[in-house]
Amino acid sequence: MEPVFMVRPWKRTAEVRGEGPVVIVATRLELARLRHIPRFLRWSMSVRRQLLRSDGALGVGLYALPWKRTYYTVSAWRDEPSIRRFTQASPHLEIMARFPEVSPDGGIFRRWTVDAGSLPPKWSETIARLDSQPAPSSPAG
Repeated sequence: MEPVFMVRPWKRTAEVRGEGPVVIVATRLELARLRHIPRFLRWSMSVRRQLLRSDGALGVGLYALPWKRTYYTVSAWRDEPSIRRFTQASPHLEIMARFPEVSPDGGIFRRWTVDAGSLPPKWSETIARLDSQPAPSSPAG
């Protein structure tokens, strides 16, 4: 892997009790221009704060390659309803509506299930899953 400009290490939001399945949500976001980085970082920190206080969220991390305009996020959730509540609430909902302003491709989104005892997710696995397919031609959500 190449040098990374910024990593926000895994931040646990809740104690994981016992074993059992949890849902991992990962994204690869590619910005159209370097000038979009400040806006994207403001947005991502706002969404991160939302996630850190969201019911059902277990943790979150960010891995950045800004000179490539590429950003990876990963989060863990107790269940799908928790993810839906998060994505349908502010500020995530409004930011995703505006995201095509900075990333016309919309990014790549993946979900998979792991055992709670394996948290936090490994960046190598997360990035491999996200990079295994090219970016879509239209936004995903």
